[in-house]
Amino acid sequence: MGDFLEATLARVPGGFDLPEPLRLLFAWVDEQGFVVKGTDGDLYGSLSNSGWVGTSIELRGYTAEQTQRRGFR
Repeated sequence: MGDFLEATLARVPGGFDLPEPLRLLFAWVDEQGFVVKGTDGDLYGSLSNSGWVGTSIELRGYTAEQTQRRGFR
């Protein structure tokens, strides 16, 4: 298991089962090397290694604390 997938799964709340297609997507992003470390030290994934190609999608798992600070429910 790659660092990106592992970090994301560690943030999934207990009792919630991350759907297999999403698990596979995070693993694929890891395998392709489409993960960067942000200035905050956290890992961010995308669907390519270029921000200029295709659709820009950012993949990231937030901790419960980060979710509350951002106002998500």
